[in-house]
Amino acid sequence: MAFSRSDSEPMKSFGHPALGSLIFLKYAPEMEWLLALVPALLMGLGGLIVWLIKSRIEELRAEELRAVEAQLREQRQKVYSDILAPYTQIFSNLRAQGNKQAIRTITSYEYRRTSFELTLFGSDEVVRAYNDLTQHSFKAEAEEPGGDASLAHFALGDTKEFGK
Repeated sequence: MAFSRSDSEPMKSFGHPALGSLIFLKYAPEMEWLLALVPALLMGLGGLIVWLIKSRIEELRAEELRAVEAQLREQRQKVYSDILAPYTQIFSNLRAQGNKQAIRTITSYEYRRTSFELTLFGSDEVVRAYNDLTQHSFKAEAEEPGGDASLAHFALGDTKEFGK
């Protein structure tokens, strides 16, 4: 049964001459509402698919960013603990021999490399506080060997900076 207004009026057929009868569209005036609705539905479906793909990509990027931030946080905590370890040793060990070991640690190549990592991973405030701490420790050592009391006062006063 063909779709047409009346049986005497034939349907208009549209086809592509190169494709022959593979694609053959028939036009029926009663179906105009469907022809108007199909493109809007296709656009809506296409938009939904694009939105789903985009949201999934954003979720994956957010997960990757969280993983990188967690890794950096762990590296930062390791660097902070390595930097503060000799000072903790100075303040917890009141014997001169322990202080000498801590000073040897501070002047070692590995500690210098760790302090360089601090400048890479630490925030500006932490790097400034560390710089002040090292400047004060070198000045205190130059002025009076064994000036640990002033160093302890300075370091304990600025521990808030390292916690950020």
